[in-house]
Amino acid sequence: LLAINCLIVNSYFLNRKAEQIEITRIMFEVAKQIDDEWLSAYTLFAVSMAALIDEDYTEAIRQAEIHLKLCEDIGDEIDSTLPLIILGHTALANGKYEEAWGFYLRCQKISQKTGFHYAIQTSSKYLDKVAISMGKITEAEKYLFQCLVMTMEIGFVRDVINLYYEFARLMVAKEEPEHAAELPAFVILHPASQQTRMMEGRIRDSAQNLLTKLEQELPQDDYTAATLRGQDLELDQIFNALVSPVHPK
Repeated sequence: LLAINCLIVNSYFLNRKAEQIEITRIMFEVAKQIDDEWLSAYTLFAVSMAALIDEDYTEAIRQAEIHLKLCEDIGDEIDSTLPLIILGHTALANGKYEEAWGFYLRCQKISQKTGFHYAIQTSSKYLDKVAISMGKITEAEKYLFQCLVMTMEIGFVRDVINLYYEFARLMVAKEEPEHAAELPAFVILHPASQQTRMMEGRIRDSAQNLLTKLEQELPQDDYTAATLRGQDLELDQIFNALVSPVHPK
């Protein structure tokens, strides 16, 4: 089962959707055969995630609600954060920002109480995204810094690269386009930017789309200078510049 779960995770990061869905189906069948409630609950996360990736939002919600109810029945607070993430994702995908905000915030409160780092990190990242969509820039910045510090401590480089893209989006929202252009210029050159994210495709593609938009908005000399600066940056250098001295660890 550990091997099956590792295959699911890796197929997700490599954007091999068909394989992920098939491997998830196998894992679900195994969980049913051995009649393990905890494993069944965990597997429901993979099943609802597969439905979400397939853009079958009705099925994703259905499975997540079953998952949440099972977690409540067996008293598993830690695992209960996972269906809340799925419910938040489906609301976000459908433009229901207030609803998404509620699910992610509920997820974060539980995960902070239980010390579940994955759920804290994930809920923080998406609270930032929802906050930007709702025009809550101060809230977005708070959650994005929280997410970045935790992600760097964990050492999850792929998500650090994605968060640098998210910081560029935040800078655009704060009307700092020249500063924003530096980050995607760095991101598209990093190997981890080839990896995909939930509902958003490859990090590199999003960073390139943002760069294209910024090139149209900025004077050419300013755009060229910003991208050249970005290409010379290093991972830790960006982190230190973002979190210090205004946002110390």
